[in-house]
Parts: sequence; C-alpha cells; structure tokens
Amino acid sequence: MEFDEIRQKWARLEKRVEYLELQNKELMMKGLRNNYTDSLGKMKKYELFFFILSFVFAILYTFFAIFVKSPVLNIETSVLFIVVFYLAGAWQGYKLYLIRQLDFSTDSVIDLALKVTRYKLLTKIRLVVGMFLIVPFFVLFFYFQRDIIETPMIISSLIGGLIGLVVGIKAELAHLKNINTLIVSIDELRKIIKG
Repeated sequence: MEFDEIRQKWARLEKRVEYLELQNKELMMKGLRNNYTDSLGKMKKYELFFFILSFVFAILYTFFAIFVKSPVLNIETSVLFIVVFYLAGAWQGYKLYLIRQLDFSTDSVIDLALKVTRYKLLTKIRLVVGMFLIVPFFVLFFYFQRDIIETPMIISSLIGGLIGLVVGIKAELAHLKNINTLIVSIDELRKIIKG
C-alpha cells in the first residue's frame, strides 16, 4: 500500500515538475519575444528616422537647386548633396524592407538568425563604405565650391562634418547594439526550442 502511495505521489510530482518546466519555458520564450520585439522596434525607428531625414534633405536641396540662387552653394554642390541624400534614402528604404522581412510568427528561428546576420553584415558594410566615401565627398565639395569658398565656410564645413561623424558613429554603435541584442534573443530561443 505504501509503495502504491509513493508511486502516485511520485507521478503527481513528476507531472507538477513537467508543468513547471513548461511554464518556465513559456515565460522564457515570452521574455525573449519581448526582447526581440523591442530590439526590432528600435531598429525600425532608427532606419525610418534616417530614411525620412535623407529624403527631407534631398527634397530641400532639390528645391533650392531649382528655385533659389544661392550665394553659398553652387549648382554642382547642390547636385552632389541631392545624389548623396537620394542614395542614402534608397539605402535606408532597402534596410527598412529587410527589417519588415523579419517575422517572428512565420519565420523559423534559423531563418530569423540568417536574416538578422545578413542585416548586421549590411549595416557594417554601410559603415565602412560610408567612411571611405566621406573623403571623396569632401574633395568634391571643396572642388565645386572653390570659387566661392572662404575660410569660415571651410571651418564650419569641417566642424559640421566632424559633429556629424561623431553623432553618426554613436548612433551606429547603438544600432549595432540593438542588432546584437536581437541576435542573442534569437540564439536563446533556438536553445530553448532545441531543449
């Protein structure tokens, strides 16, 4: 009789442990999904902000190039800015498209990991290419402005460029941190699913 009673208690305890393990797993999955969603939301905001910013500046420079005779910027410089901002906006649009492809509800964890890793690689490539393109951009800028450039304009352009560089690098590092958080969440989900 005692043996049957112990066996019944053991079975109840075993069911209770299984239930608690399942609850723990569900709570962990929910927490990781929240981390995933939070990181993904931050990434979307980052890309959307720079998408809008790029096109706003592209449109402004287009407007000024067409309708305003500027004593500070000649037409070649305006076209340079227009091309840079439209290309940046198109790139940001592509990155937004990639982010929209990350669907937690339909993609497998492996697919998500591959997509986020690709996105991270493209983000790093953008950073490196952008750094290399700063030099030719400024060379063209100063070349196009050679007839109207003065010392205050050179100083303000360099200061503005340096401030933009610092802010851009800081924003990029924060963005990479969000991408890494997303990758860690996906990796943890993969471990939980494997059991």
